[in-house]
Amino acid sequence: MRWQQAQPCGRARKPCEGHTVSVVDRCLYVLFGKHEDDVGNVTCPALLMLDTETMMLSHPHFETSGADGRSGIPDDREGHSASVIGTKIYVFGGTWTDEDDNTIYMNDLHVLDVSNFSWARPVWSGTPPIEREGHTASVVGRRVFVFAGTWVDDEHNSVYLNDLHVLDTSVDAMAWTQPSTSGEAPCQREGHTASTIGDKIVIFGGAGLDKADAQARAILGAQFSARNSSARNSLTPSASRTRSSTTRATARASART
Repeated sequence: MRWQQAQPCGRARKPCEGHTVSVVDRCLYVLFGKHEDDVGNVTCPALLMLDTETMMLSHPHFETSGADGRSGIPDDREGHSASVIGTKIYVFGGTWTDEDDNTIYMNDLHVLDVSNFSWARPVWSGTPPIEREGHTASVVGRRVFVFAGTWVDDEHNSVYLNDLHVLDTSVDAMAWTQPSTSGEAPCQREGHTASTIGDKIVIFGGAGLDKADAQARAILGAQFSARNSSARNSLTPSASRTRSSTTRATARASART
């Protein structure tokens, strides 16, 4: 087993974090993420494609409409998920910090078809997961399993999740469901990994609340359950949640210490 640094040709992307890399056939697609320059300006780099056979980098062109020059293209984001089924990449959720230093949490769903480089907002039924970042979205067959992540509640508490949702793409109209599970579910977390082996998904690591925070976990869990049952039904495909990024960082620090 040997590491080797790749030397692709073409114009590279700006350094970033919170992006995703999706594999379709022989190509890698780097989507979204956050780049911060030396003076603190934040941008979201454009889509980058790497052909692993020719080792050529390219920046695919998207047809746009509207005065903003990006109609149909999802909003900038980081901490999202990108799941591959066939030639399509399903992008869900994530966060972004606006000009007023507010972090917007998202639960929107977008599909990128790399066969013609077009974005679409699919029609679906059911109730989607609430807004989040740091989750995973694993593909088994033609279903996407979204697990865990984090968001910030109305009291600016960082809430770690361990809920499981399934997006079935095999039907004519995609459907969100929240299946019943057996056994002991993994505790709340974000920034974990989820690896698919056959029909099993292996969850490893991540950040969340430790044993000393058991009482806080119960309180936050109750808050989440209450909102989950009473408010989620009012969410729309474009729903988002805005919180101060300063408050968000403070809440996370408090939850982890």
